[in-house]
Amino acid sequence: MAAASFRIEPGEIFGVVGFSGTGKSALLRLIDWPDGRGDQVRLSRKDIGRATDGELRVARRSIALVSQPLNLLHERSVLANVSAPLDIAGTSAPCARVRATACLDWVGLADKAKAYPAQLSAGERRLLAVARALATDPDALLCDDPSAALDSRSANRVLSILQALNRDLGLTILIATQSLEVVREICHAVAVMDGVVVAERIRLGDLYAAPRTRLGRLLFPTPDRARVRRCAHLCLIRDNSW
Repeated sequence: MAAASFRIEPGEIFGVVGFSGTGKSALLRLIDWPDGRGDQVRLSRKDIGRATDGELRVARRSIALVSQPLNLLHERSVLANVSAPLDIAGTSAPCARVRATACLDWVGLADKAKAYPAQLSAGERRLLAVARALATDPDALLCDDPSAALDSRSANRVLSILQALNRDLGLTILIATQSLEVVREICHAVAVMDGVVVAERIRLGDLYAAPRTRLGRLLFPTPDRARVRRCAHLCLIRDNSW
């Protein structure tokens, strides 16, 4: 993909939207795993794209990726799947169990702890991957098309839980998706990819935004500015009359 430049504010849900083949997943992988050969990825004002191997290992603990495919461990229980990153990090078994149980509770799967991935629905497997990503207490969560191939009920559940994690934990979330509905539903801002470049950044809720790209205009139709001004003027008159 070509050079991409945009800023994600701490604590916001940021979307990357574009058609298939525009490099959305590649962008997530770059952020999750910069190779230290000049890619500039700043996390909390630190350029981890130019960090040493030791600095990269530390920085990567603060970023978690929910990828496609989910790469679940099907021979292990739901609880063991969530505790797997903690086992690798050398966390003691009792502490890993407590943390994994809390993560399952956050995504609504506490009652499935002893089940296996094959016994879960598609939406529950997606939530299991989210819980596993939360195990290491990341600052940022990267989600590659979290509602893909799910029925509407399951998709809404996944998106609602991501919103709750953002609201309750202050978690910064980056979502790559082809779905305009997902962006409209939960994102605070969005980067529109056109071809293999980030063409523009739009803040949802900005009445005066003027998208330049075709996809941006589909996502955020240009408002009738004269109508917006008239409504604002009427509101001002009404407020003054009170």
